[in-house]
Amino acid sequence: SQGGILPNCIRYSYYSNNGLYQYRPAEWKPGSDGIYRDSAGYIVVASSDHSQSSVISTPFGAGKVYDSGCASSTIDIYTNF
Repeated sequence: SQGGILPNCIRYSYYSNNGLYQYRPAEWKPGSDGIYRDSAGYIVVASSDHSQSSVISTPFGAGKVYDSGCASSTIDIYTNF
């Protein structure tokens, strides 16, 4: 509901995965909070500052980088809304 939050000069924003092709549809499931998680429980995120498969800390828990293309200092959190 906040759209974006800025702790530690990193912008966390949401990225709706509704209607878009998922890289791993059998592995990604939205939680009750609307945030996609992989089969290991990591939050699905995009980051241009971290390599793919990196595990990073987010305000929502540990996330794993599956995509890039967002602005530097931004972490996109994949959601189903």
